[in-house]
Amino acid sequence: MNKPDIKVFKIKHPSFLFLGIENEIVGSIENADFVTIWNKFFEVGGFDKIRPYQKNFNPPMVIYHQNNSDNLIYFIGSIIESVEKVPKGYSACVFPECEFLVITTDWLQTEEEALGEHGLGQCGEYEKIVDIPKGYIRYDKGDLSLIHI
Repeated sequence: MNKPDIKVFKIKHPSFLFLGIENEIVGSIENADFVTIWNKFFEVGGFDKIRPYQKNFNPPMVIYHQNNSDNLIYFIGSIIESVEKVPKGYSACVFPECEFLVITTDWLQTEEEALGEHGLGQCGEYEKIVDIPKGYIRYDKGDLSLIHI
């Protein structure tokens, strides 16, 4: 497989409800055990537990935030329409309207490709060094009006 180019752009997104699993990263993000985090996510049901709450397909996303924590939260999930009962082990959070810097690639056909080294892997590395626009911050530092996806 050829490595797709990274694309970076800004979007303004209206308020949304996000369902997923929050993972607290203690210490440096470079030392996080992402293999264990993703294995845990798929062991408890992964995106299969999220899809029933989606009216329209929304792609898998990772949101970094520090809401109610001194440590970075790595929130794996997706945007949903509504949820009456949050699945066991999952969290639901409403994020306010705000502007985001998106770091992505061209569409990758399979979940394996999207989550692999040429998808999320290279985007995760690039997000550490990307030049961010004036007024943006790399991580939200607890203010949900500024979050990192």
